[in-house]
Amino acid sequence: MSFEIYTDKMGKSAQTLIRRAYEEARARIDKELSPNHALIALAETEAALFDQLMKRLGLDTAAVLQAVSEKGSQNSPQRAGMKISTAFRELLQEGLKHARENGRHMIESIDILFAFFARSRSPIARVFRKLGVDQETVLRHIEDLNKQ
Repeated sequence: MSFEIYTDKMGKSAQTLIRRAYEEARARIDKELSPNHALIALAETEAALFDQLMKRLGLDTAAVLQAVSEKGSQNSPQRAGMKISTAFRELLQEGLKHARENGRHMIESIDILFAFFARSRSPIARVFRKLGVDQETVLRHIEDLNKQ
């Protein structure tokens, strides 16, 4: 799997998160690595941060992960290799943008967390809207957590 230009721009926490997301996608026999896999991985690799954000948003962590885990019918077996979805590439692009806006050259997990909600059409932002939380509220709470 190739992450193209991002491999030299990922800090340790982002590398751990991406590695875990890939393992999650493989375990689910999914054909593409998606932001959903990354959110599930973030909930595991940055559990304290994720739980704190869910608490601030008034959301149940298990309910969020359940909503993100639901997938369409991908019943065909996985072929050799796995693709990186367009949404996942956009996630990394937004993460890099956030890192640079905050004076860092490397993407860290907090940048990926922010990137989930940077675009209103992102799959994760849509899930949170369905759960009753708007994009701006989530971004505000992430920024508050980032300052702590």
